[in-house]
Amino acid sequence: MTHPSLFTDYPEAIEGFDDKEQTTVKPGTVILTCKPFAYSLSAKYYLIRCDTCLKEEESSDENHGHHLSRCSGCQLVRYCDRDCQKKGWFDGHKYECKGFKTHREVAGSFTRLLLRIIVKLQNGNDYYDEITHKKIRRRFKDLVSHYSDLKCHQRRMEQVEVMGKVVESILKFHPEIKMPNQSELLGICGRIFVNTFSLTDHECHTLGAGLYLGASIFDHSCDPMAVANFEGTTICIRNVKSIPKGMPIEKVTICYKDPLRPSAIRKEQLKNHYYFECQCDRCTTKLHDRLMGCIVCPNKSCGNEVHPVEDKFQCKKCGHQFDTEFSEKFKEIEEFCIEKAEEIVETAYVDVCEVCMNVMRKSHFSDTHWLMLEMLSGGFDACVELKKWDKAYEYGLQYLVGLRKYMPENWPPLGLSLLRMAKLSWFLEKEAEAKMFIAEAKAILDITHGPNSRFFLQNVVPLIREIALCTEFRRAMNEPRPRR
Repeated sequence: MTHPSLFTDYPEAIEGFDDKEQTTVKPGTVILTCKPFAYSLSAKYYLIRCDTCLKEEESSDENHGHHLSRCSGCQLVRYCDRDCQKKGWFDGHKYECKGFKTHREVAGSFTRLLLRIIVKLQNGNDYYDEITHKKIRRRFKDLVSHYSDLKCHQRRMEQVEVMGKVVESILKFHPEIKMPNQSELLGICGRIFVNTFSLTDHECHTLGAGLYLGASIFDHSCDPMAVANFEGTTICIRNVKSIPKGMPIEKVTICYKDPLRPSAIRKEQLKNHYYFECQCDRCTTKLHDRLMGCIVCPNKSCGNEVHPVEDKFQCKKCGHQFDTEFSEKFKEIEEFCIEKAEEIVETAYVDVCEVCMNVMRKSHFSDTHWLMLEMLSGGFDACVELKKWDKAYEYGLQYLVGLRKYMPENWPPLGLSLLRMAKLSWFLEKEAEAKMFIAEAKAILDITHGPNSRFFLQNVVPLIREIALCTEFRRAMNEPRPRR
């Protein structure tokens, strides 16, 4: 994400590693934390989350509930208290407020990010201190602009045009801030598109967008050495694999896109979004690609997994040949389900997921086909939302089979899925399953989120204690009473 010449000032050893006798940095070590150069909350959350710290408003039924107050100017964005309002004002809302009030709506997260960066650059705040062993000055302009790539990307050029017009309409209330010319605007947008992180909560739900100059040094791998999590707007990078002590920090990799998809799809997404061809081992070896795209031989005495393209619709075990009609129907169903998989990223509907899964099963898709897993994930979330607990549990069990099969080592979505299944199992009074799931979840989340993180202390520790206390109580109740 940054030019290699910028790496020379970074520390050789990773932050938090002080034991001279060890030769590796153990998984779960914090290797970088930093504040955003600029950030913005997604427009769909401005009614229920603080625009500055991103905390969600809690129920008013609680005496200790977390309540939000509207901005007195635009009457749209909300804040926890005066401290958050003051910080938010200087973080950029000062230049948005009148525009939002006039338009009677909050701009999208990337548009707000563009506006805030334009203001920051013109106010001379191009440098930002990052938290490493030694203070290092990094500039927004040091990031690669991808100007030529952007010029050839029609959809993004259209996006730049729309964003530019919205920003210009907001900044007209602040004539001291000059709108960049077309070339400068493309340079800024190119850096934003390629280097921005999705601000997420601890369950990986996207809340907004943030640009982090320090974290932009990490390149991509579909089998990463580290993962990113957020405490509010602060990014925290932890390694999930052992790292050699002498490895420069810029050699550590993170994952930009979901690895639970075949390599061809991942590479296409990375090329379209970040303008590079992924050459990681997982992509070059096409690891799991065959299993992710398999269908099951309809011959009941066989049941072998067949890859439609590699095996040319013929089972290598029993010799069954799928007819032309089936192959054409298979491609149509695959295209349909890919379209639906993109739709349920935002909102999952139980009926849509069930229809897709039923169609795929009738067409002999494997239970661990990547599209089946997409629908199982969406179906699980939708069932939880609708309080269809038993159905959610069924989907969750099937989804975990695929996650365990394909996911990289210590992958956060696997840990979070195990935690959700532990909570659901405990609620459904499946004690043995709850114990198994929480033990697995703890082992992963210890590394990906940290045992002292707010998320771990609020979500993992209480469930472990509750299960332990109830188990101890039952054991005590079943013990024979001593005779007097």
